[in-house]
Amino acid sequence: MQSALTCHDYFPHLPSRAEFARIENRLRAIAPQFGWLEGRYELGRCWGMPPGPTWAPHPLHVPGIAPVLVGIGELDNNTDNLGAAHVAAQLPESRQLWHGDGHAALLMGNTCLAKYATAYLADGTMPPPGTRCPGELLAKIPDRPGA
Repeated sequence: MQSALTCHDYFPHLPSRAEFARIENRLRAIAPQFGWLEGRYELGRCWGMPPGPTWAPHPLHVPGIAPVLVGIGELDNNTDNLGAAHVAAQLPESRQLWHGDGHAALLMGNTCLAKYATAYLADGTMPPPGTRCPGELLAKIPDRPGA
C-alpha cells in the first residue's frame, strides 16, 4: 500500500535506468555511507507500477477542524518531516512539535514527546509555540558506536 501511494503520488515520471544511475551517483557523492541506499529503495520499488498520480498533493481546506498537534521527527526516514510541517501549516490553529528522534518515537519512549502528546489527547492542551523535544532514543541503543 505504501509503495502504491508513494509511487503514484510523488513520482509522476519514473526515471529511466540511465537517469536512475545519475541520481544514485549524486546520492553516493553527498551521502556515501548510507543515504544513497534510500534513493535505490524509493525509486526501485516504483518500477513496473502504472504511471500517474492517484491523489496528487494539493492545498488542504478543512473548515471547522479542531486544533491538531503534529509530532514531527527530525530523524524519521519513513514519514517526510517537511511534508508533515507543510500539512500542519495548513491546519488552522495547529501546532508543530518537532523532536530529535525518528518514526514511532512516541511509542518507543521519547518522554518529552509523550508528555505533550498525552496532554493534547487528554484535554486538548497544546505545548507552547516553538516547543521542541530533544532526541532521546539514540542514547538508549546499547553498544552504539561512539557512545
